[in-house]
Amino acid sequence: MRVSTLLIRSLAITIASASPQWSDPASIQHLAAGWAEKNPDLHNYPNSFTRGIYIKEIHSHNDYVHNAPFYEALSVGAISVEADVWAKDGELLVGHDEISLTKTRTLRSLYLDPILDSLRKMNPDTEFSQNTKCGLFGMWCPQPFYLAVDFKNNATEILPLLLRDLAPLREAGYLSEFNGQENIQRPITVHVGGTAVYENVIADQPLPRYHWVVAPIEKIDTPEEQKHADGTPVYDNTTSLFAQGHYGSMLGVPFEHVWGETTDAQKERLKQLVATARSRGLGSNFWGAPNWPIGARNSAWKAQIEAGVALLYVDDLQDAAQTVW
Repeated sequence: MRVSTLLIRSLAITIASASPQWSDPASIQHLAAGWAEKNPDLHNYPNSFTRGIYIKEIHSHNDYVHNAPFYEALSVGAISVEADVWAKDGELLVGHDEISLTKTRTLRSLYLDPILDSLRKMNPDTEFSQNTKCGLFGMWCPQPFYLAVDFKNNATEILPLLLRDLAPLREAGYLSEFNGQENIQRPITVHVGGTAVYENVIADQPLPRYHWVVAPIEKIDTPEEQKHADGTPVYDNTTSLFAQGHYGSMLGVPFEHVWGETTDAQKERLKQLVATARSRGLGSNFWGAPNWPIGARNSAWKAQIEAGVALLYVDDLQDAAQTVW
């Protein structure tokens, strides 16, 4: 009993001597612990809204189903989110299908207003502010954030509503643009898909243009590729930023059969598609990869990353952000 008591006392003394002396007024630990409270005008970094968030090249697929659309994706470092929109009574409502729509869940309320508010937090108005705009990530201000808007019904009805709703971001100088000669990158870049194609959202649009359209990745550099009368491709890096396709279809199998480990042949097919898109100056991404079983999902994620996709489309943000590759 005496030996045990002495051992416990010895351990207590050792632990106490190894612990930081937070209670010692002369210690650096004590100063650090109380510094913020004593210096309220000094301790808040001006644009600390996303401080400590590391950028990850992941895209939040069907982002609007999350409890906090946009914000959850931003909080894990995702650089892209997706919103499916429907034109209804002069508003853009967000949802995968019509039964999920409500009048309050609009593109503005779920995305455009929160994005603008976040950018204002990242660009405080001070006497030292410059014309250069910081993006949504304090760790790397030049990083653009991609808003993918998937048109669900009539594209010719959706587009003017989208351009109207983008006006506050455009007027504040936050939207990337194509000026007729080159792409000008700014904090927010909008690209559209779904019922949106070159003819109804790009052709004959006035310049500067503040959106791009997704290119069909499976048709690039094939006989089926759409071309202008002069033989030049319709989709290039002035009309599109990304080429996209359905994961299973691109690998030659229907979605429900993509269950196991990604095969060597499928990996090579992915690399070929990515390389072809890159040769056109386009990034690549794939939707519809398996979410379950987890092994199949992780294998598909890894195969895409190794192939060099520009954005990894995911539904589970936390897993994608924390997975060790």
